[in-house]
Amino acid sequence: MSLKFRIVFSVACAVLVGILFLSYAQSVKAQAQAMRSEALSKYGGELVQVAVATSTIEAGKTIDSSDIQMRDWVAELVPQGAITDADSIIGKALTVPICAGAPLSEFNFREAGSGIEVPKGMVAISIPLTDKIGISAATLPGTSVAAYATNDSETSLVSANVLILASGAKQQSQSSVLTLAVPVADVEQILSISASGQLRLVVPAEDVSSLANKKKEVTLGSVDVFDGDELQDGEKEQSDTSTTSDEEKDR
Repeated sequence: MSLKFRIVFSVACAVLVGILFLSYAQSVKAQAQAMRSEALSKYGGELVQVAVATSTIEAGKTIDSSDIQMRDWVAELVPQGAITDADSIIGKALTVPICAGAPLSEFNFREAGSGIEVPKGMVAISIPLTDKIGISAATLPGTSVAAYATNDSETSLVSANVLILASGAKQQSQSSVLTLAVPVADVEQILSISASGQLRLVVPAEDVSSLANKKKEVTLGSVDVFDGDELQDGEKEQSDTSTTSDEEKDR
């Protein structure tokens, strides 16, 4: 193979590589231009105003005017579903946390999935999430809590085996709700105490292996909570009384 042929072949390869590179660059540029054109046509300009978080916002927080501000954002960098109308999210609860300075999108307000896995032997119930219940909407699903019934004079343990399945606020016109998994035996008591506004939930520390399983008899409106041991003691007293009566008759 002559030197001249090798030179021509090398030049031809270099030209071919250059053509392929330019073709690829044009393809990438065309793709970027298409995405840019799509963003411009969607938002109507080089810059678009989007709602940006003024501080870190945790899940469950209801958005108010102090939580967001409108800022100019490069159209090509606007996230999908970005919020361009601040009034549309005022009063809504955030379901996905966001850090300060980040633009909010529909993703941050997505509804939780309808499929909730309920542990065996338990029942899922939904109760109003009020300021008096003892926990916030930001409490993470999977958190174990204990349920207490409380009034002006005393507090009594209702169930030490309650699991949070979901929490969060609905629209501004609707109340916040809390979905719990509770033992079957405690469903009626927890629902009744919640309806009377006397339900309190507490989050035990990890080193608390168990709570005292003593439930004193308390009357909360129409709700009576009894301890199983007390029922047995009562039955025992009745049995003793019956035995005494029989002995007196025999005499």
